[in-house]
Amino acid sequence: MRSIALGVGVMVALGLMAVSPGEALADSPGVLQAVVINTNGKDDALLAEAKKNEKIFKRLGIQARRRYLQATLAGPQTGTMIVSIDYPSLTAFAEAQAKLAEDKEWQEYISRVTGAGMTIESNSIYRDLTP
Repeated sequence: MRSIALGVGVMVALGLMAVSPGEALADSPGVLQAVVINTNGKDDALLAEAKKNEKIFKRLGIQARRRYLQATLAGPQTGTMIVSIDYPSLTAFAEAQAKLAEDKEWQEYISRVTGAGMTIESNSIYRDLTP
């Protein structure tokens, strides 16, 4: 599942990078990336890794707001953690994904999370259409 989530992010990023700069992509509304992680009861371990994640984003110059939310009343996903990442545009998301895909420290972070028995259940992108 981890490789699927990473692959989807990279494919979306590469597809968005293929759009010419003259297109309206740069002025697009914000996007939200929602990554659902089954921590298998290891919420504290994920939150400890979040601090390392913050340093990686900062080092790479990625401007995005990250939040770690616990699904409290969510049917079968109750107890999972949702990592919410807000990007200012689709372009910013694509650029961030390209940087992360090439970053060894980021790949090690993903390996630590999944190696600790956590599972990335889904990785979705939502566009902000608020009028």
